[in-house]
Amino acid sequence: MNPRARSFLPLPCAALLAAACASTSSNSGGPAATTAQAPAKNAAGPSASGLDLEGMDRSVKPGDDFFRFANGGWYDRTEIPPDRAVFGMFSILTELTAKRTADLIAEASKGDAPEGSEARQIGDAYASFLDEDRIARLELGPLRPTFRAVQAIGDQKALSRYLGGQLRADMDVLNAGRLFTDNLFGLWVAQDLDEPSKYSPFLLQGGLAMPDREYYLNPSQRMADLRARYTPHVAAMLKLAGVVDANAKAAPIVELERQIATVHASRTESSEV
Repeated sequence: MNPRARSFLPLPCAALLAAACASTSSNSGGPAATTAQAPAKNAAGPSASGLDLEGMDRSVKPGDDFFRFANGGWYDRTEIPPDRAVFGMFSILTELTAKRTADLIAEASKGDAPEGSEARQIGDAYASFLDEDRIARLELGPLRPTFRAVQAIGDQKALSRYLGGQLRADMDVLNAGRLFTDNLFGLWVAQDLDEPSKYSPFLLQGGLAMPDREYYLNPSQRMADLRARYTPHVAAMLKLAGVVDANAKAAPIVELERQIATVHASRTESSEV
């Protein structure tokens, strides 16, 4: 595979076709030129239209290779970063959006916003997340209410009540492709598949700490190695939580997850909505 990035520039087809026509016609309206003219360099950046004209390659006829015509300049000078499998304009926009969002949150964390405002709540949550000294002092304190709630489960009704209380609209099958939930069940709310005039809740599978059923059931050596390392990880988490006899309790937890995995649909089946 060519190590250079393929560019998927957001250029409207109509604008590209107009540019193509301009590149194959002379200014006097005469017959098409045999060689397209290279665009003038625009030191100020994008054109007034918003199109990345320098990302094009006007030396190529659009009828011969439209991809090169539309993206050749960008393609030739852009390398895929070593930590990426793909790279393009959407990657750049994603990074820019993430940076701007981080800057907004950092600004909100300064505590200048009015008490109780959304900006103040966001800033306080961010500052709390970064306060490692306070986190260390609290130790397991914030988790103890959850521990007590789990320990209080004594029958199926109590279990159902607890699981229902954990439901969140934390999955999005169609738009974001988010199929994973930390809970035993995930909730997706969307337009009803049979009656799109209304919204309906969809209950989806969960309960696995590893990404999906393949990690528990796939017989490959790679998955077997991961499973062998997963049980000690569970034991280590139990020890950090102060659970007595953590090593002995880790194996039944992993086995329960394995049994849940046996009734899970595959990732491919889950995508067939």
